[in-house]
Amino acid sequence: MKVGEYRQSHLTLETERQQLAAQRATLESAERRQLVVELVKCGAEFPSTVWADDTASKLKPRWLAMPIVELRAHVADQRAARKSASSKAGGITPPAGDAGTNEHGLTSDEMRICLAMKCDPVDFAALKAFRDSKGKK
Repeated sequence: MKVGEYRQSHLTLETERQQLAAQRATLESAERRQLVVELVKCGAEFPSTVWADDTASKLKPRWLAMPIVELRAHVADQRAARKSASSKAGGITPPAGDAGTNEHGLTSDEMRICLAMKCDPVDFAALKAFRDSKGKK
């Protein structure tokens, strides 16, 4: 009887681990898309150097292979470089994007990602909150 219980508990844990890994992959994919979009918006990259297709639904391998930590640092560097350049150029800043959020606290870009990835917005918002809370510690 103990062996059966032990086996069942491990099967349950493995299933939950796989679900968590899939949710984390969805969250990382969404963040990766947002980061490369920011690179395009700030003028650090052209759309053709980021997207592998005309519908902007698939990233080029370079952006998929780059570790997310390295991508965050790259975007931060580009953002800082563009801000200092814009302040030298008379303070011209690009127009603000969609800053509004929905009832889940997700932007319209994040909701589009949820639809594209077939992810529940509630799960996405929970994973985003979890990720943001880990970064503050």
